Amino acid sequence: MSTRSLLGAAVFVLVFLCYGANVEAQSGNSGKKFERDFHNDEGGSIQFSTEPDAEARAEFDRILASGGLGRVSADNRIRLRATTEIKYARAAVNDDDIPIVYYNPNLIRDIRRKSDNQWVLITVLAHEIGHHANRQLPSVGHALEYELEADCFAGVTLRRLSATMEQARSAMQAIAPLKGDETHPGLDDRVQAISAGWADSTACVHAPAEILGQTDNSCGGTVVKVAGRDRCLKPLETFKDCIDCPTMVVIPAGSFTMGSSDYKNESPPHEVTFRRPFAISRTIVTGLQYQYCVDVGRCAPGSLQSSRWNSDPAFRSTLGYRRLWAKWTEPGHPIVGVSWNDAQRYSGWLKAKTGQDYRLPSEAEWERAARGGVAGVNYWWGNQYDSEMANGHGGDPVTTPVESYPGHPYGLFDMAGNAFQWVDDCWHDNYAGQPANGAAWKTNCSSNGKYVMRGGSFASEPDGLHSSRRYLGRPDDRVFLLSFRLARTL
Repeated sequence: MSTRSLLGAAVFVLVFLCYGANVEAQSGNSGKKFERDFHNDEGGSIQFSTEPDAEARAEFDRILASGGLGRVSADNRIRLRATTEIKYARAAVNDDDIPIVYYNPNLIRDIRRKSDNQWVLITVLAHEIGHHANRQLPSVGHALEYELEADCFAGVTLRRLSATMEQARSAMQAIAPLKGDETHPGLDDRVQAISAGWADSTACVHAPAEILGQTDNSCGGTVVKVAGRDRCLKPLETFKDCIDCPTMVVIPAGSFTMGSSDYKNESPPHEVTFRRPFAISRTIVTGLQYQYCVDVGRCAPGSLQSSRWNSDPAFRSTLGYRRLWAKWTEPGHPIVGVSWNDAQRYSGWLKAKTGQDYRLPSEAEWERAARGGVAGVNYWWGNQYDSEMANGHGGDPVTTPVESYPGHPYGLFDMAGNAFQWVDDCWHDNYAGQPANGAAWKTNCSSNGKYVMRGGSFASEPDGLHSSRRYLGRPDDRVFLLSFRLARTL
């Protein structure tokens, strides 16, 4: 789409995703019903609405059937109503808490006149449905956040309906204003939000803190700041500090036996006790999540600069290599070709962005999380390797999108295989003297400045995917197998 046509599209939808305020609706001739808009209570009313036209209804039903509405109960199904009394579209609930999406039937005509992207109407409706799915009720000060969350939901929906990333981004470019205001973000933020949802179905925060958590110590969990607000987090709950932050899982306090007797560097098996819970990212950091840091100049792109594969210019020019690197760097795959230093820069950027203690997990934190509360076995699912449970065992030389394989009892993914994961500890030849409290071990190192990697990769044999397996590398290694996940202190 040209700049001129993009500007034209932006003008006609400047208020496209802006909603009015308190409204009234009429069903048939049975009288008025008060509606609450999702954004403010400044007045306004709808005197009459009708059944939607066939095309809008069909697209609306496709969205509802796409699987993204687990938080909207079947007996409280979202209604779609047509009215010419609003300009474009609006999400609202009535006095009986029935969720409704209103749209102007002229919307379809205007979309076709201004854009040839078939996904624009779905994007608009999915955005409105997203407000209901996210249960984001009126709250002064959260308008920008809630708009981005609805856009993120739209991205999840478009991917489920087989739109490409580029089609999702183009649809948002056709409807979002170039510059935002106090209630709606600008074009760049909206495109980023819909891209995040498309690339990672866990990228969207599905409800505000006032719905998900309590704010006092009687909640039975740990009260921490999440996205600037107090949340009561219980073991295995998930949370996000920002729309482009990784989804975090709360790992419970307690003890576990770390290590094994299989190899000297995994011995001796010993007890580690965590007196407080901690959080670890649900997945390995994805290419899209990492790209946000690259875009603001705080992180270097992933590369293979120190890989043996990268040392041969003739090999780098082959079609096979280019295809592999393109696959490894897809947004929903783990970021690869990143060093321990790169991972530290990313965690430092996220720490500065959120004000929270994001960091690489300690080796003990990683293994406690990897075992998923299951003791005495090689893998979290048992002692026998199962190719249906992890991406490893010398299969195709390529990563898979995060969450491609089953999650384990703690709700984490790829704790065995897919890509090696850096942890914060420097290398020690065995566990003699390791801290018993789960902290990172960064003193008396035995490896001339090398650091620990865990988890194995898509190229690892079954033995290399055991929960206790340890690997080491230089802090500047940027091999195609290397990635990381994050931890956060609670």
